[in-house]
Amino acid sequence: IVRADVKKLGVLLGDHNLYSLTPSQKFFQVERTFIHPHFNVPSPLNNDVALMKLPQIMSFSRYIAPICLPHPDVHQFVATLPDVSDIPRPQTTELPYYSTSVPLAHPVLHDLMVYRNVSVFGWGTIDDAGTLGTKLRGVSVQILNNQQCDWYYGLMTSTMFCSSGSGGHGPCQGDSGSPAQLL
Repeated sequence: IVRADVKKLGVLLGDHNLYSLTPSQKFFQVERTFIHPHFNVPSPLNNDVALMKLPQIMSFSRYIAPICLPHPDVHQFVATLPDVSDIPRPQTTELPYYSTSVPLAHPVLHDLMVYRNVSVFGWGTIDDAGTLGTKLRGVSVQILNNQQCDWYYGLMTSTMFCSSGSGGHGPCQGDSGSPAQLL
């Protein structure tokens, strides 16, 4: 999340390539931002989400669409999940206990989401040198067990999930807080 003067913020919708203009793109100045009050608390990247209010109504199109959010009721959300009982579970090894002393993922929801595939999207860097991608990128990843990730990275909290893609593919640096869509 960038903490910048709202007068300097804008949103470019319908964009897929940073270096080409198309009629599908619409630019809006930002009227107001709403950054999660507990961003970076109690650990880095926790609650990495913000909303921006636009000063005018925006129309959806073939290139601009809303992000579909899950049902807020846990039981109704769970009822919409596809069956994954036939998904092979990877072999795991027992890890020594380690924790960042922050609560881990919601026990019911996280257990239901582990090993499911999601698509993640973003404009983050595409290599270790920090090169920015020119096109919106996406990849399918599998949600992993948060306790394992907490042991390796020490950052996991109840508002996060950990993922890994095949062949080492995954979200890019700078993509935290970007959309993840259940497949």
